Amino acid sequence: MTLFFVLVIFSFILLIAEYWNIRRCVNKIPLRILVNGTRGKSSVTKYIAAGLRIADKRTIGKITGIIPTIIYPDGSEKIIKRIAPARIQEQFKVIRLASKLSADCLVLECMSITPALQKLETTIFRPNIFVITNIRDDHREQIGNEQEQVISLCEAIPSNSIVVTDEKKYLSEIEASAKSKNSSLIYVEDSINFKNIDIPTNVLESNIKIALAVCKLAKIEKEKSGKPVLEMIKNFEELLFEFPFVDKKIRFINGFAVNDVPSSQEFIDYWEKKLGGFRHLNIIFNSRSDRPLRSLVFAKWIGTIKNLNGVILIGSHIPRFRLELIRNGIKSQKITVWGKSKIKSVQENLGKIAGTDLVFIGLGNIAGDGLLLINSLKENALVRIDNAN
Repeated sequence: MTLFFVLVIFSFILLIAEYWNIRRCVNKIPLRILVNGTRGKSSVTKYIAAGLRIADKRTIGKITGIIPTIIYPDGSEKIIKRIAPARIQEQFKVIRLASKLSADCLVLECMSITPALQKLETTIFRPNIFVITNIRDDHREQIGNEQEQVISLCEAIPSNSIVVTDEKKYLSEIEASAKSKNSSLIYVEDSINFKNIDIPTNVLESNIKIALAVCKLAKIEKEKSGKPVLEMIKNFEELLFEFPFVDKKIRFINGFAVNDVPSSQEFIDYWEKKLGGFRHLNIIFNSRSDRPLRSLVFAKWIGTIKNLNGVILIGSHIPRFRLELIRNGIKSQKITVWGKSKIKSVQENLGKIAGTDLVFIGLGNIAGDGLLLINSLKENALVRIDNAN
């Protein structure tokens, strides 16, 4: 028993020492930006870091998504190799790295999902700028419904900071929470004139606008911050792929990172306008067994799509999702199931789908089969529609 209490006291001392060490490291970083929200966090984090670098600000960025990555001051990237599930201690290591490298700015993508951990992450990092990209219905298993997610994100807003958001639906809730914590609010659409910015067709405009609004707060001129952001998109973003197959033209749009229904509808509407309409629309849905509620919501929504040519199912929750699609009016002959062998030969198998001028949109989640499909497309050296168009 005595040994047990000694170990408890020793562990407690270590925790206190760790806390003060992290606090010291945080204090050494002048500009701290935490990117939170439902959709677009990784992209916005990359864009902000790119915009800050052009102003000779020594910037570290950290992506938390499916491929956790550290972005260094020279723009180079290093993938974080996880040997266990993601933990908040990963953020501490990046904070220490930024302090060691004497970074002027650290842009972190929030990695917490549950309300308690989101609040803890904010408390420890103490961001000067807190970004809320948007609020959508997601992670119901951990957080609850959309209204509960609004509460969770608002509770994570830090005191005495600047909150930047493009979220319109819940703007009043965000504003009230920011005000209660002595933080100011900047609504992106009101903060900067975007008329003269030539935003590429292969990205979502809202993500670019948020990044440029944050760069403006950092006293970086729009012309300076916009150039590296758009250049980075040209080099790294690949959402739209196009390739011929026999007598048909096939387009694939990567929306796997879009995994809630409202955002998915916005994504489809956005690309339908960009491409001048869809003749034959096909959904490739990457399902997850640990997101059963997401499958139910998406199946109901897919059943309402009027110009739907077919649905291809990949992922780990296929049998239940297929059943829900049929229950929501999708005929079984319109549903195709792909295993990994078909995903690896994605170009050939997409070409076998009946119809001409085919458009395929990937939705649901990027993890697992989604990432495998994207990598298969890249390895096949497809012709990509990018900024040049």
